[in-house]
Amino acid sequence: MSTKGKKRNNILAKLLAIFLCCQSNSILAENNIIVIVDVPERIEATTRHALKTEFTKIEHQIFTPADLPALKSDDQVIVGLGFNGCKIAITHFDQNPVLCSLLSKYAFQNIENPSSSARHIAAIVVDQPLQRQINVAQHLFPSLKEFALLTSDPDTLSEAQLRSISATQFNPQRPIARQIRSALKNADALLALPDPLVYSSSTLRTMLLTTYGYAKPVIGYSRSYVEAGALMTNWSSPDQLIRQTAEIIASGFPGTFQSIFIPKYFSIKVNEGISRSLNLAPQRQIDTSATFVDGDFQS
Repeated sequence: MSTKGKKRNNILAKLLAIFLCCQSNSILAENNIIVIVDVPERIEATTRHALKTEFTKIEHQIFTPADLPALKSDDQVIVGLGFNGCKIAITHFDQNPVLCSLLSKYAFQNIENPSSSARHIAAIVVDQPLQRQINVAQHLFPSLKEFALLTSDPDTLSEAQLRSISATQFNPQRPIARQIRSALKNADALLALPDPLVYSSSTLRTMLLTTYGYAKPVIGYSRSYVEAGALMTNWSSPDQLIRQTAEIIASGFPGTFQSIFIPKYFSIKVNEGISRSLNLAPQRQIDTSATFVDGDFQS
């Protein structure tokens, strides 16, 4: 082959390589995971750092509500972080599969889906499962054997849950202190769940004072509850929830039609002052920075 012919072939090879590269990038961009971040300011930096750490093997682009992209495919998965991020993901991209995280089950279930398409919408909620709260509490404090619960909707509890707790339906017309006293008669602790009709900033003080008047603890559902005076809680950080989000996407979301995912990873916080006041010494020291799974607390 002549020198001129070799040069022409080299040029054609380079052009072909550039074309294939561009085609590859185009496909990659079309299949990128779109992540919409709209979370409270106090966790925004943590959330973005978690995305950078946990999404290293997932092609993705991060957006805020102010710079939403135009999508090339209805198959692109949209990740909505935070209540507003989830709501925008569901309502703005009304044909795409959506996976939400960093919001409560109550908030997720109150987002209206405007689309009639049979797409998959799911969420990893922050709510810790009831049985996990009980298991961890009993492992740390074996003297806590019976648990009481005030709930606005007992029908949401399974038969297994009802066997392990004493559930009382909350009556908003009655003083909450009287209802707590009644619930605690045959219980060692009161479980607080993210039920906004029962557990709120307006009822927190009364709940804590009433339970401690009976020398019994509250098992909270968030770190703020423990800081306010609950004995302990399980909770999941943005890092842990985003780690789980990445795992679900990597496993082939939306391959499963599960709509609610409970947190897989969690941390534990114990109020040591309350523990001492109630003479409830934990059976093991807990590293508050450690990550646990349910298997760590199974009998």
